[in-house]
Amino acid sequence: MQLERELTKDALVVRASGELDMRTSRQFRETVDGWLESTDRPRLVLNLARLEFLDSTGLGAILGRRRRAKELGREMALIPPTGVARALVDAGALAQIMSVYRSERLALAGEDERHG
Repeated sequence: MQLERELTKDALVVRASGELDMRTSRQFRETVDGWLESTDRPRLVLNLARLEFLDSTGLGAILGRRRRAKELGREMALIPPTGVARALVDAGALAQIMSVYRSERLALAGEDERHG
């Protein structure tokens, strides 16, 4: 798994690519939590559009980052993966508990044109 971060005026943007699964979820959790704790940006934008594989452990890691962001008083927005990995996000009904957007641009703008 590859993780990259960008700080914008109002957000910590984390882009993940590769696989988020039992093997990589610990690295994901520790890295994203460290980045969250080292910045005061009010939003976490988690961009998973380039994720190729996601399993239930990875889904749990995503939910845990939402919980950690909330503990720190931050909002979280999600750009979901595409293809096969998208099915697990849909099955987990993440859009019911967090903001899910079609693109990073929309998430950063906070526009209401969310992914359905």
